[in-house]
Amino acid sequence: MVDRSKKNPSFMKLLINDFTKKLLIPPKFVRLHRETLPKKCTLKPTGTQSSWPVRTKLIDNHLYFTKGWKAFAQQYSLQYGNMLIFRYDQDSEFYVDMFDNSGCSRELVTTNTAPMLPRQEKKDDPGTAADQLILTSKFPSFKRTIKKSHMKSTGYVVRSSS
Repeated sequence: MVDRSKKNPSFMKLLINDFTKKLLIPPKFVRLHRETLPKKCTLKPTGTQSSWPVRTKLIDNHLYFTKGWKAFAQQYSLQYGNMLIFRYDQDSEFYVDMFDNSGCSRELVTTNTAPMLPRQEKKDDPGTAADQLILTSKFPSFKRTIKKSHMKSTGYVVRSSS
């Protein structure tokens, strides 16, 4: 049997601390792969053609994704409670799988919104405010924000009795 952990090492990060400017690479992962971890690497979100250059930096004896990480997090609208799985191909590239707060794969929503077309006016139909815009996206979606106070330290949603 092939040991996949050595061929394609990976790690998981649950976004529960301040992850907007830098992201801690797990110390055990760093210890195991110290020789092959570069200062410059690329993040490749699974299911896209995109690649994001990021740098790693040692801060207080911990290795972080730094320069380029903030733009990546903003572009993919990463939120508190999301989970990321990083698979390292040992050629300076990390393939990134993204999961929402329910544990399901995220539909990749970027900060670029779908273009909107103006409603064509009919003189005899006043319409409603909801009819004013038509989304051109094939995959309409919505966004729900979960507050930190609704999360346990394990990353699971705390349901209220109301």
